[in-house]
Amino acid sequence: MVPVGGLGSANGLVSFAYLFGPAVGAYGGGLLMVLGIKTRWIAAWYAFYCCFTAIVFHFVPTNRGLLDHFAENIALAGGFLILMAVGPGAFAIEKDRA
Repeated sequence: MVPVGGLGSANGLVSFAYLFGPAVGAYGGGLLMVLGIKTRWIAAWYAFYCCFTAIVFHFVPTNRGLLDHFAENIALAGGFLILMAVGPGAFAIEKDRA
């Protein structure tokens, strides 16, 4: 198994992106969604991401634990699709023009 630092260049920039890229995307997108900035776009991305990870990583019919995660991701995707359809609330920073 190759350590994370060995996957990228010698200066460590690639390993930094591997470690902190997903965290910045999750926390940054969640914060923007809570504040009401680009809520529909972020909810659409999260719905796609939940469906993708459910199908690619969690769909193992013989493993009950992974099927629980599969169902959880599909449920989360449904919630994000509802948020995408409804849009941000009344206290959003960026008012929806739709």
